[in-house]
Amino acid sequence: MTSRGSALLTAVVLGYAVGSIGRRMSPEVATIPLDATVGEALAKAKPRALEAETIYTLSVVNDTRLLMGIVGLRDLLAAEETSRVASLMVQADTALVTEPAEDAARRCSEFGHLALPVVDHEDRLVGILTVDDALVILKQADSEDQARMSGTEPIRGHYPATSVGTLVRSRVVWLLVLSCSSRYSSARAAIPATMPPPLLPVHWRWVRFGGATGSGFSDVRQPSAPCSASHSVPWASSSRD
Repeated sequence: MTSRGSALLTAVVLGYAVGSIGRRMSPEVATIPLDATVGEALAKAKPRALEAETIYTLSVVNDTRLLMGIVGLRDLLAAEETSRVASLMVQADTALVTEPAEDAARRCSEFGHLALPVVDHEDRLVGILTVDDALVILKQADSEDQARMSGTEPIRGHYPATSVGTLVRSRVVWLLVLSCSSRYSSARAAIPATMPPPLLPVHWRWVRFGGATGSGFSDVRQPSAPCSASHSVPWASSSRD
């Protein structure tokens, strides 16, 4: 493929919103005409073997590129050359080009598809998502979820090559939240024990959620001052009985 052809394909993909499957699909998809025979379909797919993203799942389209179904390469090889592709194709599970990439990738992986055709709002074929690309998307999504659970923003690229400034920016927001929560919790400890719990909305587990990231910023202790009999309240009663 020439550099101009690559630039055109890149422009097509970049035309979709960030995070959509349109940004992660491959526009290089092998198609077969609806009225083709098996012999014609194999002859058409063979030259695309090195260019298309995959030829194991072939998309069947009409003259207006409307997706009519899919057919597997194994089914074509096992059929008679004079058979019609329309008699072998099956209905395709598709992904809308504007839907989140993670949703389309998870559906492709869970249903065991080798490839998932990507269509526009008029069901016209615009690209394809292979199972390899779907697994890469899911791996990146899981890494981002784990990073946020640890109190950091996901870091793009390799960790050793990431600058110190980027590492600081990935943690500073969460550290500020933990610092403010710790100050609020300290102020909470000074509130008289006679004040009803509904007026204390910040729970100590909220701060603990930060894990190791907030261990140096949160030192939450429950008030240990004993309550006298004259100031006892129902929720602070002892369980010595």
